[in-house]
Amino acid sequence: MKNNDPGKYINNQNNGGFQNWKFGLSTMDKNGCGVIAVYNLLRMRGEPKNLAFVAYEIETNSGTLAFGIFGTDPTHFGEYFKSKNIKTTAYTNLTKLEEDAKKMSTSQKIILEIWNEPSILKGAHAVAVEKVNDKYFVYNSGEKEDRAYYFGTLKEYINNDGGSLIVGYLIG
Repeated sequence: MKNNDPGKYINNQNNGGFQNWKFGLSTMDKNGCGVIAVYNLLRMRGEPKNLAFVAYEIETNSGTLAFGIFGTDPTHFGEYFKSKNIKTTAYTNLTKLEEDAKKMSTSQKIILEIWNEPSILKGAHAVAVEKVNDKYFVYNSGEKEDRAYYFGTLKEYINNDGGSLIVGYLIG
């Protein structure tokens, strides 16, 4: 079966035919949030790429965890954007990320990888974020509707989702 590129932001990986999109040994509805975060972020930057191509690039450049069963390796986001000569800064401290995000330019975007707490056994989730008028729009946030959700702070989103920060990347 051939999958057509969505050609738009993806905000609900569980509702969009992504059960037919392979990533590693699984499918993007289950483990594609990292690929979708990169896809959405590139679209935000005005550099859209085909979703299948983004998945291929990540999968063939050691960007998966356990052959994709656990999705994208959180450390790979930085490597991916650096390989494209895009400035990337990694944060494991949410307070420092929040401080720098307040000062970010409109061309800068964020990828967050968070634990789905209260248990790491519930896995992790990656999202792309852009700042518009001091609000953070989170794409593919895990909500059920096919739209971006906005929050006043990154911490508000992470707490809303019940998680904690693994790593955040300021891109651009």
